[in-house]
Amino acid sequence: MKTVAIITRTKNRPLTLKRTFDSIKQQSFKDYQWVIVNDGGDYVSVNSIANEAQLIGMNVITVHNDKTVGMEACSNIGITNSSSRYIVLLDDDDTWHPDFLKKTIGFLEEPCNKTCKGVITKTSVIEEFFLKNNIVTICSYPFAPGLEYVSLFELTKRNYIANLSFVYCRDALETVGLYREDYPVVGDWEFNIRFFRTFDIGFIPEYLANCHRRNQSIGSSYNQSDVNNIHSKYCTILRNELFRQDLNNNAIGLGFAANIAHEINQLERTIRRGSLVYLSKNIGFNLYKKLISYYKILSYSFKR
Repeated sequence: MKTVAIITRTKNRPLTLKRTFDSIKQQSFKDYQWVIVNDGGDYVSVNSIANEAQLIGMNVITVHNDKTVGMEACSNIGITNSSSRYIVLLDDDDTWHPDFLKKTIGFLEEPCNKTCKGVITKTSVIEEFFLKNNIVTICSYPFAPGLEYVSLFELTKRNYIANLSFVYCRDALETVGLYREDYPVVGDWEFNIRFFRTFDIGFIPEYLANCHRRNQSIGSSYNQSDVNNIHSKYCTILRNELFRQDLNNNAIGLGFAANIAHEINQLERTIRRGSLVYLSKNIGFNLYKKLISYYKILSYSFKR
């Protein structure tokens, strides 16, 4: 049995899947199993990358879904088709620092951290776009920049735990359960809240995970904006579900906390967005990203 199972959910993204493979290959910690769950996409390119991984001695399991079943179902398929002490999700467009596994597994195996059943690291967001068959980076910035500790109350406000930064013990699933497949998005947030209700989660204050984001045309294999459009809907569904649990139990619990935290978050956003400092920074940052994008497109064109 391997120490950790890396579960990669993919569908028709061979260019970024290859980059994810390269990131896994560069890990200094080598006792892992890579589980690729192809969610109804082209299997030829997935098999090609899996074969390349096997040729260098990587332990690889490939699962091809006949039809698309969704992110959380793919997570569960990856979990049930693997065997390991720890689990981590790394989607087909994200990457890690070479010491990510070494430091997270090392943390969980330290006797002083035995109360923690999981650990997260800081995460960087990398904005990029695709120009023909090239990945062009626009900029990077911190995901949850003020994160200094792991708080359950803060987690009810927003999901600051990026799944690619979260390594957890497989045996915790005996209590927590698997991912909810009735959530097409934010299923990881629901899982994280459920996990944190029972177990502590440790924190490594280092940027060891890279979440890559794009916002290109609707329907593109490399697009995320169409998924983002339904996030707010399912965030509300989750908060309502938690609140109903409180009402049914005639108690103040996570549902109350989640809705209060959301209102606080909305108030903070309104105050920030009404300030001249916020407006100037936001306009300036968006202008910067546009200029960088145009510059790189022109640079690429001249090189051609």
